[in-house]
Amino acid sequence: MYINNIHILGYFFIGLFGMFLGQFMNWVNIRFAHHKKVFCKELFTQYIPNQKLNMFLMFSIMALYVAILYLFGLNLVTLKYLLLTPLLISVLTIDFKEHIIPDRLILILFEIGMLFSIIEGFDSLNIFVDRILGMVIGFGIFGIITLFGGLLAKKKAMGY
Repeated sequence: MYINNIHILGYFFIGLFGMFLGQFMNWVNIRFAHHKKVFCKELFTQYIPNQKLNMFLMFSIMALYVAILYLFGLNLVTLKYLLLTPLLISVLTIDFKEHIIPDRLILILFEIGMLFSIIEGFDSLNIFVDRILGMVIGFGIFGIITLFGGLLAKKKAMGY
């Protein structure tokens, strides 16, 4: 049986992978929030034997993965969204719990965005200008928030 030219087992396996990834993202959120390494021996000695299922992360990533596969099919855009989705959910979760967004996570998102920009290429000057302008405007917005937040609150704003 096919849905949107993708076999039903494709949706099943991408959903199953999303559930496993959602549970792993629970560990990632704990480690990133405390500025520790994600891939270390504590993953096998502490987390896996004593893990508790985080249903919110598991089912949200599973549902988003299935929706992304359904909406975009099998192509490069799908891969980009499958990589960015758990990282953005991780940003949301850490920010909600700890009120901070780790710089490492932002840099990973930036690197993935740059990688896909290079892979997709610059077909014309307009696309190149749009991407550079988006990067400058995004940096400018957060730079202004950091500057004014620091001046108004008289303390660190947005990590600086």
